Parts: sequence; C-alpha cells; structure tokens
Amino acid sequence: MSWLGRSGHAALLLMREEDPVHAQQVLARDFALSDREAEVLVWVAYGKTNADIADILGMSPRTVNKHLEHIFLKMGVETRGAATALALRRPLGASVAAWSLPA
Repeated sequence: MSWLGRSGHAALLLMREEDPVHAQQVLARDFALSDREAEVLVWVAYGKTNADIADILGMSPRTVNKHLEHIFLKMGVETRGAATALALRRPLGASVAAWSLPA
C-alpha cells in the first residue's frame, strides 16, 4: 500500500497486489533480459542477497552474481540499487486499486 496524497479531508492510498511472474515478463521484455535474469532481478528488487537468491532459485551465489553482471550491462547500470530503481519504475503489479479514505 502506498500513500498518494491528500485532497481536502480525504487521504488517497494505492493498494497493489504483486505478481512476480508478470513482473518477470515485464522486466524481461523491457530490458531484453533472459527469463532467469528477470527472475534474479525480481528477487534483487525484493531486497534479497545473492545468497538468499541462490537458495530460492537453487543455484550458486556465483551464478547469481554472473546473472547480475549481465543484468547490469543490459540495463546500463552499475549497482543493485540502480537496477532496483529502474525495475520498480515499471508497472509490475497484477492489479491496482486506488482507495479514497476520509481523513
């Protein structure tokens, strides 16, 4: 849930349900990533370490690091933070609903 602002006596919140598979497809398409690279990037955007991602995806941390090297080149960035920032600018959610709540 994200705070969008206030209008008069009402607060506007954005509620989004994440769909990791859809996110992977969007990232793969937008940045010309392989399916596995997109999968790694999604977990990086969720704040996971290389060791965590390796455990989750059943690969070695070195393999995760190699995927990240390719991701950084394809995205034109140098850090995990920059890759995450670009990834999060994409409409990754499966469904979005805006709620207006009284203040």
